Amino acid sequence: MAIKERLEISKELQGKINNLGKFNGQKLKLMEGSIITVSKINNAYIEPYKLEIDSDIYLIFVKNGIMYISKNNITNKISLQEL
Repeated sequence: MAIKERLEISKELQGKINNLGKFNGQKLKLMEGSIITVSKINNAYIEPYKLEIDSDIYLIFVKNGIMYISKNNITNKISLQEL
């Protein structure tokens, strides 16, 4: 049985995404990620936040103030301050 728990979006991240959309004149949609754990197995999957810009979906992984933004892979990383 899989258990899915919501990862809440920080107000700082939500505010920066909203400001980014206002600055660029685009409508952005930020979807919360989740932690999926499988019972009886010591394993978990972290589903990243998803940012939808027009019809493109970008994955956002946040760790230690560094944000990995990716369309196809996670090679591009930026800090929250750069956003």
